[in-house]
Amino acid sequence: MKKRAKSLLALLMAFVMMFGTSLMAFAETGVENSAYTSGLCEHHTEHNEDCGYQPAVEGTPCSHVCSEESGCITETLNCTHEHDEACGYQPAVDGTPCGYVCELCGADDDSTEPTNEEETSLPAEDPSDETELKDGQKTFTVAQVEAMIDALPDVEYVEALDPEEDAETLEEIYLQAAEAADAFDTLSDEDQEKVSNLDKLMELHEWFNGGVATMDESGFPSGTFANSEGVADAFTWTLYNDGGNLKLEITGTGDMPYWSSDNVPWNYDRGTIKAVSIGNGVTSIGGNAFNSCVSLTSVELPDSLTKIEDSAFYNCMNLTSVELPAGLETIGSNAFNNCNTALESITIPASVTEIGVGAFQWCAVLKTVTFGGNSQLNKLEAMAFSNCKVLESIEIPAGVTTIGICTFEQCTALKSITIPESVATIGGGAFQYCSALESITIPESVTKIDGSAFNGCTGLTTVTFAGTTPPANIAPTAFSGCNNITTIRVPAGSETAYSKLTESLLPTQPSDSSSKPAKKEEHSGSAKKEEHSGSAKEEH
Repeated sequence: MKKRAKSLLALLMAFVMMFGTSLMAFAETGVENSAYTSGLCEHHTEHNEDCGYQPAVEGTPCSHVCSEESGCITETLNCTHEHDEACGYQPAVDGTPCGYVCELCGADDDSTEPTNEEETSLPAEDPSDETELKDGQKTFTVAQVEAMIDALPDVEYVEALDPEEDAETLEEIYLQAAEAADAFDTLSDEDQEKVSNLDKLMELHEWFNGGVATMDESGFPSGTFANSEGVADAFTWTLYNDGGNLKLEITGTGDMPYWSSDNVPWNYDRGTIKAVSIGNGVTSIGGNAFNSCVSLTSVELPDSLTKIEDSAFYNCMNLTSVELPAGLETIGSNAFNNCNTALESITIPASVTEIGVGAFQWCAVLKTVTFGGNSQLNKLEAMAFSNCKVLESIEIPAGVTTIGICTFEQCTALKSITIPESVATIGGGAFQYCSALESITIPESVTKIDGSAFNGCTGLTTVTFAGTTPPANIAPTAFSGCNNITTIRVPAGSETAYSKLTESLLPTQPSDSSSKPAKKEEHSGSAKKEEHSGSAKEEH
């Protein structure tokens, strides 16, 4: 595709992203009754006998119902009904297109009658009378393409429309713009340079996509976009060739906006962007900013950054490293979710207070997570590190009070976990199916262990409780499926307090006459209870 046509494709994608699937449905059904394809122009303001136009007449369906009373049971086999006045049937009559050719507009007008007087004032139909087929595709002249762009409304007209009340008109504008862009794409490189009014399409792009895009001589797009408060041109973005790799550079000040997953200004190129550099002054990376930049390998983040919004780097599967700045405070939900083939380590700065739901979920090769000293983090949200299949150890920073639901679920290589004395709640499924985990220490501060918190930790053999009394609320299924526990350690003198919990956690021996299933023979070692005193430090 030619350089400038590439920017037009980005424009049309912006139209679709702005109005969603309704545009696509509208495109499928056509716009035969649209004022934008009325066949009228300022030189041919109404159809007459000379142009040959006749409107189509819609037929009336037959009202006859097959039944025993009417003498037929099934319409396809033995219906004897013939259409008459009683059934009301009227056949449809095809219309005749307008044959008028406007020498001034340079186009024939071959469409339907405008629906009302207001619509006749809207732009005329795209010119196409001199098109011909080339390799099965229509070709256009420069004059025809310019006329099609001229037929588009100015951006001031679009700005005055209401997205809900005028949705149909906006859809019509989209379809007309699509036709103009398709026509432009058939032009040669030389002829594309001759199109004098291409800026009109770009102005519409500015309105639909929240920013203005241009192209430099090398064919790489660049542009501006508004900040999260709607201030226009707050940021500038540029794509360029950096040693054979496509690099995106963003400069500006303040918070970037929150986009949907497919309407970022660089959406058309996001699959080929290899590197991203964000300049100092940017305080927030917008939601979905780099979602599914599947070729992205490196990111440069500014010291000014305080927040990475939801799904900002979601599905950046080839991202190898990212250095989070020291002033970062929030890592949003799914921010690095599914960075699953290259990201091996991450350091969370001490300034971070929030790690959102699923922030590092499915980072399948993430081996090391390091929290900065004196961390301000107070909660690990649900699934924050779930399915990090090669993560081997985690030291949760002091100050965290809650380990959320399924936070480390399916971290099947996790062998070492340090839970600080600040933690009060271990959420349901928090360490579910961490099958490599062999021992765990529950600090005295823990008052609640929810259902399935350690479910399926089949390698778990030793559980140490630091408190003189068990946590006030331990769900019956908290340690379900942990069939290899052989040792429970409790503080000296607290055996009686833990007796019921010990009985529920230790596998039942074959000689036990209770209703619990007997311990499998292949599990070595006898069930025992050991006493310890002092801190929650594990013995090795």
